[in-house]
Amino acid sequence: MEELDRYISSIVSDLKISKKRKLELISEFKDHLELLKLQYMSEGYSESEAIRKSIDSFGEIKQLRLNIMNSLSNYRNKITLLFGLLLIIALMFVGNRMPIPGIELTSSSNLLTSSIIFMMLFIPLGYWVPVIFSKAKKKLELLLLALPLTINVIILFSFFMMSSIRINYIMTISISSFIGALIGYILLVSVNKLYMINIKLLTRI
Repeated sequence: MEELDRYISSIVSDLKISKKRKLELISEFKDHLELLKLQYMSEGYSESEAIRKSIDSFGEIKQLRLNIMNSLSNYRNKITLLFGLLLIIALMFVGNRMPIPGIELTSSSNLLTSSIIFMMLFIPLGYWVPVIFSKAKKKLELLLLALPLTINVIILFSFFMMSSIRINYIMTISISSFIGALIGYILLVSVNKLYMINIKLLTRI
């Protein structure tokens, strides 16, 4: 039993996951290894032999770590969260120096400026939505489409209450919002890939 415990501990000890998830994995692995041990003992092996064969059947430690990290991979890790916070701070810093259409609209604002502003506003959304809904990655495409369109409807409604807006303005703002969300998502995927590459390199040492 101690040999199985040491084997399981060597698999999960260095995983960058929560303590709760580690305990769940330990329990799952222990149950599975116990079943393998009983199976080998029923075939006539001694307990010590059954334990060794169970460990051999279960797999090599480093490869198991990589498989677990890949299967548990989501966008909630320290690097992506930190980068996301820095992204918001950076955009807030830049945004304080730019006019916001409908709020601080000035005579110097134009279509290009408005497009850039809306694109910047939606970069954090495209980044953070998959982080918040990390268990629903298959719905990402719908979220990227729905968020810009939904918020634009609200914004455009308030605009129409004040004055008429040209169709090219509406189309440009909608496209800019989607591009911003897409840029945010691409940044998230890139940061997460770098994080996973770093984890894989560390587990091979």
